Amino acid sequence: MNAIGSLESNPDRFRELFHAIVTQLSKQQTRLAIWAIEDFDLSQFKYQIIGSNSPFKDSNSKLAGDGILINLDPTQVEALTDTLEPGLGSSILHMEIEANGSVQFSAYDGMLYAVFGNEISLDLLEDLKASEAIYNYEIVKPE
Repeated sequence: MNAIGSLESNPDRFRELFHAIVTQLSKQQTRLAIWAIEDFDLSQFKYQIIGSNSPFKDSNSKLAGDGILINLDPTQVEALTDTLEPGLGSSILHMEIEANGSVQFSAYDGMLYAVFGNEISLDLLEDLKASEAIYNYEIVKPE
């Protein structure tokens, strides 16, 4: 992942953070990979079971157990958020969101720490900070 920054999430606002990120990125060709310790009813979504390795070419994530890969559709953002909300910060151990062929969001430790790519706008980050969905973010200069 060619991250351009990191953010510190507010554990009380994981739903708002997830919804905002997915809403912004789902306007493009987007896929979500999650590794969780609980099952979710994903029958209304187009998904497949993946192994422990991330399916994204610019990710080297390898996790225990099988993951789930979901093709994101902008019309399903609300339903996906509702479905995954109970696991945000607890049973979803890791997630990656790929947009236009590169990972644009990767969350670790439930969602407490995340890195983001250049498809995440500064305006969105400022809005998330103002609404207290995130405590802070840091832009990392590209090498």
